[in-house]
Amino acid sequence: MPAPWRRPPALPRRLAWPRPLWLLALLAGTARGALFVPGTETDPATGDPVGAAGGVDQRRAAEPLRGDGVQWTLGPWQRSGTLSLDGRWLRLEDGRRSRQLLLFSDAEWANYLWQPWFVQLRFGLGLLAVHDSASGGNGEPVASRGGTLTGRMAVSVFPASRFPFELRADVGDSRTGGDALGGELRSQRLSVSQAWRPETGNHQLHLLLDHSRLLAASSSDTLTSLQAGSQHQFGEHNLDLGANLAVNRRSDTDDHNRLASLNVRHGFHPAPELQVETLASWHAQQLRSGGATALDLGSDLRQLSSVLSWRPREGDALYAEDRPLLLSGSARWVEVRATGSGPAQRAQAFNATLGANLDLSAAWRLSGSVSGSHVDAGNGEGSDAVNANGVLGWTPAGIPLGAWRYAPSASLNGGLSRGGEANHRQLVGVQGTHSLSRDWQVGDGQSLALNLSQSAAVLQESLTPTATRALAHSLGLFWQAVGADGASQRFAGLSLSDSRSRALGDGRFQLVNLQLSQRTQLSRQTSWSANLTLQATRNQATEVDAFTGERRTEGGGWQHFYSGGASLEQQRLFGVPRLRHTLQLSLNSQQIERRAAGDIDAPRERITESIESRIDYSVGRLELRLSARHARVDGRAVTALLARAQRRF
Repeated sequence: MPAPWRRPPALPRRLAWPRPLWLLALLAGTARGALFVPGTETDPATGDPVGAAGGVDQRRAAEPLRGDGVQWTLGPWQRSGTLSLDGRWLRLEDGRRSRQLLLFSDAEWANYLWQPWFVQLRFGLGLLAVHDSASGGNGEPVASRGGTLTGRMAVSVFPASRFPFELRADVGDSRTGGDALGGELRSQRLSVSQAWRPETGNHQLHLLLDHSRLLAASSSDTLTSLQAGSQHQFGEHNLDLGANLAVNRRSDTDDHNRLASLNVRHGFHPAPELQVETLASWHAQQLRSGGATALDLGSDLRQLSSVLSWRPREGDALYAEDRPLLLSGSARWVEVRATGSGPAQRAQAFNATLGANLDLSAAWRLSGSVSGSHVDAGNGEGSDAVNANGVLGWTPAGIPLGAWRYAPSASLNGGLSRGGEANHRQLVGVQGTHSLSRDWQVGDGQSLALNLSQSAAVLQESLTPTATRALAHSLGLFWQAVGADGASQRFAGLSLSDSRSRALGDGRFQLVNLQLSQRTQLSRQTSWSANLTLQATRNQATEVDAFTGERRTEGGGWQHFYSGGASLEQQRLFGVPRLRHTLQLSLNSQQIERRAAGDIDAPRERITESIESRIDYSVGRLELRLSARHARVDGRAVTALLARAQRRF
């Protein structure tokens, strides 16, 4: 007989929840089992029979129900906080200078309702007081005083369950972080997430709503992001669904950028030798700019594709043990629409392909494919094309030549096209490649690897009277070393590639890539690390590439890219305990994270170069910091000096 239970006590008025949170906590489908916990006594429930007297069944009288239910009370509070005093001196590239004195007090409280796994609560409140003075830049010195509030809160409902819910809100100020390189930048962020999975079965659902707003002195940057997705697996089927929406607005440039996407992927795997993957997607982008050159551009991409692959196994009609065969097929439909200042443009295309790969031996392979396509450029006239190509390849096993390893390969390919822009096009090409590689042990824990390769190709295209000939060379040199005690790891890699073609005109493509990295533990208290990537490319060809059969577009000279960083960490500077020194350097010529692309954590300002030297000292709960930093922010040089004293409690 189940143990008795009793209803939970009424919620005190001082702990009354808002109605939406009540509904979320009490109406969650599988949460009902957690609302009441059986007691320890074995008292039979009211109404159970206790015997018969004179043929009349007697039952127990009603009595208060027993057991421990949800206790709508808070647990013990956990408190923490900081009190910081900052002094900052900034110098800009145009000669302007700024001095700031900041006092920041921050407190945080954490608690839970009934049990830590039921509802978790966290709150934070900060007070910032600022005295700011600026001079230079052909202007009068300006002094100002002000203050602002910061805050944050987080509510987690059933965080350890199958349906966790989380609500977060944050109002911050860039000057409280200690690494600001400009004026005031206020941030506001609201995040709501919900996930769910059933008790049994491979199904998952998740939803995330994120709203972020960055406020500067004369501009604002607002980004709202919505992400929803689900994964399902049932038998031989896999189904993934994803939807994303990101809207970004900037007031200073009056830019409005909206990105939306929807993806559905279905996988069917009835047997190890048969796989079918189907993908449906929709992507849309709308860009509006109200600056000096007003723009209103939009694009819409829809596509549906399916890929099938089948490898015959023993017992199938096409199975041969010594000649494994792989058959594949694909179909794809794409529609693109673009809107702008002129009339809307629309184009769509359909393509279907059948292919086969046959291993004739360990070294020889034969492959071929046939495809058909239909393209409608939106002008009322469509074009159809049929393409066929075949490749016979030879790739033997590597041949040892003393300490070297030699690997040759060759291929013969042909192609035929009917219809489309090329009308009638035939391709016949041959290419060969050979490479040499070797490894050396150049010392204790050090190794050197060298790869050399040379490729040659000749391609005859029916639309070009002269055959295209190409010769390519590449070199890869890699060195790595590991210290005897494992305290240091070093790596260096250099890749060079040069490809030259000759047809009606001469063409050239070059690539240089250099990678360096090192991590060294100089002593028990000191270590340093560094990494650097340099890459440069140049393309001077508009002819058909003899290796791929595709046409290249000539570039505008050398294109450069670099990224890297270095750090030095000293845990006990000058032998003083708890006195730490950090030297950091970072370089990046490209900004990958952008709020306009929907990245809500991307910084508003672009920092391409930064070097910082920082000294930290802690005594108990007192922390001291002295930092000097020079950076390039949005193309302008900024030099900053920071002194901070912080007390934790």
